[in-house]
Amino acid sequence: MSKRQLQNFHKPHLIPERLLARLSIKKPSRILVNFMGELFGDWVDPEQEVVMLEKNKHIENAFQLRDVVFDVVRACPQHTFVFLTKNPSGLVKWSPFPKKCWIGVSATDYRMANHARYYLHQRQAQVKFLSFEPLLGHMRDRFGGIFNLLGEGISWVIIGAQSNPTVFPKIEWILDITNAADKAGIPVFIKNNLKPMLGEIVRQEYPKE
Repeated sequence: MSKRQLQNFHKPHLIPERLLARLSIKKPSRILVNFMGELFGDWVDPEQEVVMLEKNKHIENAFQLRDVVFDVVRACPQHTFVFLTKNPSGLVKWSPFPKKCWIGVSATDYRMANHARYYLHQRQAQVKFLSFEPLLGHMRDRFGGIFNLLGEGISWVIIGAQSNPTVFPKIEWILDITNAADKAGIPVFIKNNLKPMLGEIVRQEYPKE
């Protein structure tokens, strides 16, 4: 589904060899699912029929896209599969997620974070997280209240800067999030692209499985 793989990247595609490659990885790993695309876009139908060719056989079988993706997840219990979207409403059509799935939403400011939290709260997954990358605004509402991470099932937070061009967030924006996460007992992963401004303060914590 990515630009790197196909010339016609405007239309959803399944690349079987990319999907099934995870079956051959034995070492427990975190697999980032379709991070160069948008699996949960409104233009992607999880019930659309896809054709898979059985290995070493000339037999074509048709399956629903959601079943194909989740069957690979279930066949690899040693791995953790990380899903990230900019379209949190699209998670509705895919939930519930199998075990070993982490689902997250990108949010750049307070409005997007509130929107993301609403949809994550209603979805079923082992880990639900917010990715503030790039962090482009503060996490305070119009009344000055700090974004509250507590009680919404959020169990991981990622913070990062904008790349190409590089735009660093304000220190107080980062502190608002880390302080709220610490209060809620939520691990924080600060991306390496913030090291130029944070130095050794960078934290890279993961949620417990």
